[in-house]
Amino acid sequence: MLTFGLVFMVYGCTETESKNETENTEPIHSFQGKDFILQSSEGYEPLGEAVYLSFAATSETLSFSAGCNSFDGEYTYDGRFLGVETMGGTEMACDMDLMTQDEWFVDFFTNYLSLSHDGDTLILEFIDDNHSTPDIKLTFVDE
Repeated sequence: MLTFGLVFMVYGCTETESKNETENTEPIHSFQGKDFILQSSEGYEPLGEAVYLSFAATSETLSFSAGCNSFDGEYTYDGRFLGVETMGGTEMACDMDLMTQDEWFVDFFTNYLSLSHDGDTLILEFIDDNHSTPDIKLTFVDE
């Protein structure tokens, strides 16, 4: 009788864990699990290289590549603003202009940004404290 009780308890715990794991894999934000490419830019002129932005499906992690290295970091999103505290990335040596562009994008993403996502379009805006209009506006489209 004791053996039956232990088997029942283990089965019950396993079922609960599987259910919780499934619940935790659902995207929280509409842009999670999506890959974007930069379509247009206001306030910054990117080089001719494509700029890619991706959001992990099951965690609050974003990654990007702006023509040289790849970077990623954890973000917070409150329904309006995106915040990334730190980013890590590869350290390949590339053309100096591309490495400078990498630095610019790291600086951009580690600011507090306004984020809007509607359909296939994701817009990130940096608004300086002294202005009410965006200083930099990047428009990405779903790949």
